[in-house]
Amino acid sequence: MAEGALMTVLEHLGELRRRILRSALVFLIALVLCFHFAYDPILYIMVAPVEALNPDTTNVLAGYNPLVHRLRPYFPIAASVAPVKFYVQTPMEKFIVQFYLALLGALVFTSPYLFYEAWAFVGAGLLRREKFLVLRYLPFSLVLFVAGMLFAYFVALPIAMLYLLTLDPRIGLMLMIVPYVKFIVTILAIFGLLFQLPLVMMALARLGMVTAKTMAHYWRHAIVVNFILAALLTPSPEPFSQCLLAIPMCGLYGLGILLSKLAEKRLPRDA
Repeated sequence: MAEGALMTVLEHLGELRRRILRSALVFLIALVLCFHFAYDPILYIMVAPVEALNPDTTNVLAGYNPLVHRLRPYFPIAASVAPVKFYVQTPMEKFIVQFYLALLGALVFTSPYLFYEAWAFVGAGLLRREKFLVLRYLPFSLVLFVAGMLFAYFVALPIAMLYLLTLDPRIGLMLMIVPYVKFIVTILAIFGLLFQLPLVMMALARLGMVTAKTMAHYWRHAIVVNFILAALLTPSPEPFSQCLLAIPMCGLYGLGILLSKLAEKRLPRDA
């Protein structure tokens, strides 16, 4: 018995090793390809939020954003700030930013395969009901994560750039490319994670840990907590960016209450 169990554990470790090696190989190939061939397209996507300041931009993602078109007349200074140029402090930073963007691109392109390998290993050890729950709620979680990033990219970041970079025209603007890219990635990740709030609330209601009625009763407290979390999570200390995060969180809290009510209806009732 003990020897059979030990062999089973060793077989699982061997399978894990093989899956990790395959995933690492695929990721490494994608990293090399992105470093040499995808740097310009990825950088093109990254600079779109700040390119929104330029009314004559050739960046499609910035120039054809309807929200930016509506808001740009309220920021006439943006035309004097644009076009924005990026700088580095050391020659090594050029390599760092290209490698960093290649890492991001490789992670995005290989994420379906990496998820397949992870699910093939983990899913084999789950019960049928556990597999059902994962496959049922994981797509919803991915949709919320992508929705959060899209909201940040097309709404929050362009508005933040229009406001922050045009506050005082007397102060010259010199954007460093490495901090800028890290700022964009951080904001995208934060919005993607915080858009999981409705799913978390629904799960708590489904488990019976809290009711939708309780959540609705404490909506005022939730607003305060959302603004506190936004102040702690946003990279910049000014309140404008914090509001761009806190306001959608309040809307997500309302969505979470509705989903929690639906989850409670599916709970088994005691006789």
